[in-house]
Amino acid sequence: MADIIDPILTVQNYCQATALYVQGVVVQDRAFLSTNLNPQQTMHVTLCGQSWLMGQGAGCALSAVAPGIDPDHALLRFDPCHGFALVDLGSEGGTCINQRRLIPGRPYSLQDGDLIEMGELKFEFFQEFCVEPAEHPEMPLIWGKFTPSSPG
Repeated sequence: MADIIDPILTVQNYCQATALYVQGVVVQDRAFLSTNLNPQQTMHVTLCGQSWLMGQGAGCALSAVAPGIDPDHALLRFDPCHGFALVDLGSEGGTCINQRRLIPGRPYSLQDGDLIEMGELKFEFFQEFCVEPAEHPEMPLIWGKFTPSSPG
C-alpha cells in the first residue's frame, strides 16, 4: 500500500521553484489531483474526473486565492490519450506555463515539472501514472512518471 501512496505524499520534495504544487495522478484511464493550493498549504485530493475548474469561485475544484486570480480562472483537463492540459478561461490576470502566456480558450499540454502562474500565484505541476500489471492483477499498482505518448 505504501508504494501506492508514497508518490502523493512525497511530491512536494520535487518542487524546485515554489513549495506549491498540483499533481495529476492517472490510474488506468481515470485521473485525480492532489494539491496543496490552499491557505494552510495542506494536501487536498480531488475526486476522479476529466476536468477541474481552478480559481477563487465557490464552485472550483481547485481553490486558488491570490491577487489576479478570477473566480473561474482556468480549467485543468485530462484525456487518457493526450494527458493533462491547461486552458485559461479568459482571465483578467492571465495564465502562464513556464513564463509563456496562454491564449485564452486554447488548451496547452502540461509536462512534469511545468511552472504555472495564475495571476500572482505560482505553482508546479507534476504527474504520476499508475498501472495494474496485466500479467499479475493481484499485484499492487505500480507508480511511475506519466508520459502520454508511452504505450500503456
